[in-house]
Amino acid sequence: MLPDNKKLLNNTIRIVCSNIAEFCENPSKDFTRNRKLPVYALIQFMLNMEGNSLNAEIYNKLKPEAFKALLYEFNSTFTDAKTLKGLHVYAIDGSDFCTPLNKDSEWYILNHYIRKDGQEAKGTCLLHGNFL
Repeated sequence: MLPDNKKLLNNTIRIVCSNIAEFCENPSKDFTRNRKLPVYALIQFMLNMEGNSLNAEIYNKLKPEAFKALLYEFNSTFTDAKTLKGLHVYAIDGSDFCTPLNKDSEWYILNHYIRKDGQEAKGTCLLHGNFL
């Protein structure tokens, strides 16, 4: 993410955090005391999890609407980009693409291990892409 976009995202997180009671399951209890993991750090943490699972307790404290508000607030900062149904679409994802096995391919990866039956394992043709 570009530095300016990162600043915008951090400011947007702060805006959502300033109204966090609207997005809590138990507004009278959740995020009312100083904690080792304040809500600002929690949201940043969740956005940077890279698809791994989270502890169920975290899900029980914060409503999904907090992230919806974050998305809409963040999107409202962009005025010059094209939109899809009124939303700016930004996503980063890494994917592996298996291609047919071809030892002459630039994507061929030789496996250096012996299977249980004593035979050498076949290689793989794999292309990895990170997309924005």
